[in-house]
Amino acid sequence: MKIGIFTNLFQDKSLEEVAQYVSSLGYQMVELPAWEGNPHLDIEKVLKGDRSVKKILKKYNLDISALNCGIPGQLVLGPHD
Repeated sequence: MKIGIFTNLFQDKSLEEVAQYVSSLGYQMVELPAWEGNPHLDIEKVLKGDRSVKKILKKYNLDISALNCGIPGQLVLGPHD
């Protein structure tokens, strides 16, 4: 089993900074936030073929364990105030 971490814990840092840091701690996987406006993954760019996220992660020997869409996913349940 590979050990991973959710990068949303580090919203004040770029994906490159987070990848370098968590890799130095021994993490092997990252879970990336996939909602609009997060600093680590622009899902629109990815859908258009941008591979920069994978290149950054590969540089630090990290793999993607999951994409987290938690914030928009909460909108399924109501009430929406």
